[in-house]
Amino acid sequence: MLIEEHENAGAGVKDFKLALGEPVIYMCVVYVFLFNWLIQAINDLTPGYFAVPSPVGVGFGAMVAGRLMMVFQFVFMVGAVVSGWLNDKVYKGNYKLQVMLAFLLTNIYFFVKFPGVVGQGVNPLLLVVMIISAFFLGQGISTVMAFISKSYPEHITGKVGGMSMGLGLIGGTVGVSAGSIALTKTHNYQASIVIVVIIAIIGFFLAIALRKPKVFAQLHDDIPKNRD
Repeated sequence: MLIEEHENAGAGVKDFKLALGEPVIYMCVVYVFLFNWLIQAINDLTPGYFAVPSPVGVGFGAMVAGRLMMVFQFVFMVGAVVSGWLNDKVYKGNYKLQVMLAFLLTNIYFFVKFPGVVGQGVNPLLLVVMIISAFFLGQGISTVMAFISKSYPEHITGKVGGMSMGLGLIGGTVGVSAGSIALTKTHNYQASIVIVVIIAIIGFFLAIALRKPKVFAQLHDDIPKNRD
């Protein structure tokens, strides 16, 4: 029994070193970093943006802003919960496409900048913008973690996922800091929203590089080559 455990531990160390030899593991860290940036930045700026009077925000008041934030967070959780089902039924195992769309459609949030969306108070168009952006943002980290679980041997998925989450969490701090600095410098939320959009666009293009690690190709030999 002890010999078997020692062999498993040795295999885990060896496989983790192999994983570190391919760039995809570092890309997973980057994706989680950027998704955390987006999550924390949007959570930080949204209540203030909708509550604070113009020209800093749009002036809906604290109660309405709180309700909008609740809608966003609820839909975000729904997106996270159904991300696995969507990958299986809609994306057919294509993790790359799902991550790309998670970044891209989070950018719908950009439309909260425009008077046509927020100028008439809380309206159906504003709710659509909030719901779409929250739903796709919610899929981001969950999809990256699912990709890791399917692409690496199970005895190192904890290490790979832990590394991605542990380092990626820094993105949340960076995102809030960047938004706060932009607000301080410009005295409104417009620059903070633009930063969110830029990060989501960067994430979209970086997600094009998502590939299953070649060194563990035997884990997904039965998966069509166009599934990433």
